[in-house]
Amino acid sequence: MLIGFLVGGKVLDRSRNENSDAYAYALDRASRIWLPLCPALLLSAAVGSLLELPLSLGGFFGNLFGLQGVLCWSYGGNFPLWSLAYEMWFYFLAGCAAVATSSRPTNSRLWGFIGVVVCSMVFTRLDATFLFCWLLGAISYSQLSYET
Repeated sequence: MLIGFLVGGKVLDRSRNENSDAYAYALDRASRIWLPLCPALLLSAAVGSLLELPLSLGGFFGNLFGLQGVLCWSYGGNFPLWSLAYEMWFYFLAGCAAVATSSRPTNSRLWGFIGVVVCSMVFTRLDATFLFCWLLGAISYSQLSYET
């Protein structure tokens, strides 16, 4: 549930600000994920090639975009990367939900809603238990921040 506080709470704070910038949020979160993920994938490729594991360019890019468990397996047998994939989808869901429920123009809100639908489809393949825990944390944070 701590992830829900950190991931959901941050975007809730930002979305309450009428001047919040969805692009700045996306850039901030993408850099947060990809700074550790890119070197981890390159190291996984090196170790995987030494161990003669099957590696593919599709698997590399699938993992780069958080699709392990959805469209591909963990790249190079680096199974702990699943946590970054979930975090990536939590960030995406939080950002899309914030845009979909904002006072932005209808066109922007439509794209936010489409993003929420895409996340819903992804979580039909991933373990939705983690999504439930994230939602509990985000709702709890929301309730605590309204009370203070």
